Amino acid sequence: MVDIQVQFRSAAGRACLDEPAGLRGVPVEERAPLSEPRAYKGRYSIPTKWVSATGQVVWCASTVQLGAAMLLDFEPDIVCFQSRVVKVHWEQDGRRGTVEPAFVARTRNGSRLRVCAPAAKRGGCGRGC
Repeated sequence: MVDIQVQFRSAAGRACLDEPAGLRGVPVEERAPLSEPRAYKGRYSIPTKWVSATGQVVWCASTVQLGAAMLLDFEPDIVCFQSRVVKVHWEQDGRRGTVEPAFVARTRNGSRLRVCAPAAKRGGCGRGC
């Protein structure tokens, strides 16, 4: 059996941990990110803020993520999106892992999407879905 917990921010801004079903109806894509991206020595990235068409500030950890934010912003079916707002922690048979989707978005019809970063070619980056 797989145990899954999702970390996100409450309406008051506190970090919370709950089962996936506990997030139904919670507008995590409108919440503040769990953390801001940081540049690390040897990592090719330029942490940047993107101001979306709705006026929401979206943190981007790289120019690739910035390009994805621009595409989401100009997609007419996407009404709201944010980066770094959830971390999915899982455990199965003694193995553990964390997945951090690059973006969580809400569509015009109310559906929620997660947009994940592709795994790095050298064995995975630990952030892909």
